[in-house]
Amino acid sequence: MAELKVRTFVEYRGKKCDVKATAAKAHKDAVKKCKAEPGDIKIYIKPEDGKAYYAAESGKVKGDVNL
Repeated sequence: MAELKVRTFVEYRGKKCDVKATAAKAHKDAVKKCKAEPGDIKIYIKPEDGKAYYAAESGKVKGDVNL
């Protein structure tokens, strides 16, 4: 059976956001702030702000990245 490849986008007011690319940006920023691989990361995409907000390490590390 072939592996299913999925790409997910969020579109808001004519602007499109690639969820995988946004998650990669948030992860990279979290690694910088944690100075190591974060144990967990939650990402909240808020298109009206043009940002993705994240919380890593059970909420101890927070930040945001542009979409």
